[in-house]
Amino acid sequence: SHDEAVEAVNRIANELASEYGVRIRWQENTLSFERPALSGHIAVHEDDIVIDASVGLSLMFFRQDIEREIDRLIEAEFR
Repeated sequence: SHDEAVEAVNRIANELASEYGVRIRWQENTLSFERPALSGHIAVHEDDIVIDASVGLSLMFFRQDIEREIDRLIEAEFR
């Protein structure tokens, strides 16, 4: 359900906040996360979620690690 997806995205965001120090905030059905050199959002729709993230130059070396971590968190919540 949509509410379960929102709860799952919230758990993912809390993990990102803990691991990468991002600030998180909800605006309607979209969770935004941000810190220097890392920002993005996760939009929760009725049938899917859409993730968009940007990694700045200072974290570019860690880009693949960050992507893998986000993928792992999503897989754990939505499999």
